[in-house]
Amino acid sequence: MDYQRYTVQDYLQDDYFLQWVLNPTEASDRYWQRIRQNFPEQDETMAEAIVIIQQLHEAENTSVKPETLEELWEQIAAQTAPEPEEKAPRWYIPIGVLTVLLVVFAVWGVRNELLPFHSGTKEWVSRQNTTDKPVWVHLPDSSWVSLLPGSRLEYAIDPEWPVREVTLHGQAFFDVKRNPNWPFRILTGKTRTHVLGTSFWIKERTDQKSVEVDVVSGKVSVTKTTKPVLSLKEPAKDEVIILPNQRVLYDEQGNDLTVSLVERPQLVQAGVGKEQLQFRDMPVSIIASHLSQLYGIPITIGNQKLGRCMFTGDVNGMALYDILNLICRSINASYRIQETQILIRGNGCQ
Repeated sequence: MDYQRYTVQDYLQDDYFLQWVLNPTEASDRYWQRIRQNFPEQDETMAEAIVIIQQLHEAENTSVKPETLEELWEQIAAQTAPEPEEKAPRWYIPIGVLTVLLVVFAVWGVRNELLPFHSGTKEWVSRQNTTDKPVWVHLPDSSWVSLLPGSRLEYAIDPEWPVREVTLHGQAFFDVKRNPNWPFRILTGKTRTHVLGTSFWIKERTDQKSVEVDVVSGKVSVTKTTKPVLSLKEPAKDEVIILPNQRVLYDEQGNDLTVSLVERPQLVQAGVGKEQLQFRDMPVSIIASHLSQLYGIPITIGNQKLGRCMFTGDVNGMALYDILNLICRSINASYRIQETQILIRGNGCQ
């Protein structure tokens, strides 16, 4: 695919892109975030396509009369089809027709509209996801947020202000546009997350009075706050730095931050070929070092004899912890997680 030259219509005609916007998975998230990183000039075009898909999908699920909606689609097809008798697929819509369509949908009251409110001298914007699927939000600084159902995002991003500020109520995935001179802060519950440019999850669980931050890429700083979420001037307390495949959990009851590994670590190196996860009569010490580089997680061997044990196997498509379980079973060993590193223990081999 020549994504460098992709237009809005190209994205609308890309089935994999449509699936990602409407039903994102971990695999599709990784794929399209990689595309965004490789082709940053596509940010605006991709954002426009996402808005179109979300608006149309949402409109089809409102109380719009079926015959009215079908009539609109027929009008679109008539204007886009190369032959009078052909009908264009539903998502293949030129921007000219979209303008009229969105105006009609706006009259019918499409949900999740942007609602401005004010805090101090800043103008804030609120976005709430009232659907049952994740909704992508494109921020003014070209950052992206996948807002999970029932969650609310509030942001004040103005080039004249020294800091990009966001508050989150609920759960969301953030992919922040890197700008070392323009810090990005997210306030959730009694935690503050500070980033320059990275991707990560923030999960607020009000029933458990906890906040969890999981890093996918880059580096994130998480601190505790004791004042309401909009108090950005409060000094940082107990700052914790977390890296890819690490997470920090804030427990409001104990008022502490705990760092550990995420439940399902992902590869941090791009373009890992199948041959890199195929081992033949290879010492466990070398395999551990290799996996450590692929996942960005320190993996320590308990003793030299254990490192000399040999392993043969194809672990492509397996999760890291499943790989470790397979290796440990084959050499009569075990592993345990100590904060942000993994320790393999056993008697070893001669």
